[in-house]
Amino acid sequence: MQVVVIEQGTDEWLALKNGVPGDPNSGTLGSSEAGAIRGVSEYYPKTSDELLKLKADYVLPLNQRTVKQVVFNPAMRKGQELEPKVRAYHERLRGESVMPLVARHDDFSFILASLDGINLSGSFIGEYKVSRKTYEMVKQKIVPPQYYAQVQHQLGVSGAQVCDFIAYNPDNKSFAHMEIIPDKGYILELFLDEAVFWQALVDYKTKLLAEPQKLSSSSIVPIEWQTLENEYIRLQSELDDLEFMSSPLSLRQKEIQNALERLMPDGAKRFSGNYINITKTERQGSVDLEKLSADLSIPTDVIDKYRKPSSSSTKLTLIKNKESKND
Repeated sequence: MQVVVIEQGTDEWLALKNGVPGDPNSGTLGSSEAGAIRGVSEYYPKTSDELLKLKADYVLPLNQRTVKQVVFNPAMRKGQELEPKVRAYHERLRGESVMPLVARHDDFSFILASLDGINLSGSFIGEYKVSRKTYEMVKQKIVPPQYYAQVQHQLGVSGAQVCDFIAYNPDNKSFAHMEIIPDKGYILELFLDEAVFWQALVDYKTKLLAEPQKLSSSSIVPIEWQTLENEYIRLQSELDDLEFMSSPLSLRQKEIQNALERLMPDGAKRFSGNYINITKTERQGSVDLEKLSADLSIPTDVIDKYRKPSSSSTKLTLIKNKESKND
């Protein structure tokens, strides 16, 4: 964990999170964005593509930005105002002093965590929520998926042994608390997803700066596509190491191919990612000769009655040297 000496909520902190105009490599990925990257966020931005466009927009001057921004609403303001009250409860709970802290990942400097609380030794951290709904869930020892992603991100950055997830209900002024320990497998998958997302974000920003008016969604490889093709390549590598075809692995590859096809832009016949190219072809239905021979006359409009429905096929190929453009 690399400590960043900066105060949360300041303009400098926002620039650290969102980046600055003109620099596609500036900015970071915070723990509150982990849910969108994993596709489990309840609030905007809900998906990785929404988050991609939101964060990329900051590379442009303010008067050129077009993407819907996150609004600092009354609920968020109330949470910020009551955070010291929840931190005081955390200190009573643990019998130790805790403080807010901003830190980067040791190996991936673009991965940031703004911690609500951490003790001096760094053995535990705290994540605070001011919400009646979250309070009721925590009382039942349930952590919403988006907050689970957020906490695991924080645990992965900080190296802490546990996170005290604390929810405060402002209606009845009560606290609910549960401990969340690091899930190493989840953290590894999360940081791999974030690494893929970060590279896509830098690429998107670079293209946005070069041609802000001409940039179209069909020229950008969706995050979901990149994640799926990375899994496909990994499965292919496992299959290559086997002397026989593994049905579960092959079936999963077919599922990935179907998912990639659904991610293609509407009307596109070909789309290339970083490692995979998908080509769709349409085949006209064949003529049923048996039915045709039973008919006494065979003008064109009659022949067409016996034509079977058109069908399409999709071909997936691994890309060695990417030269083709998507269309």
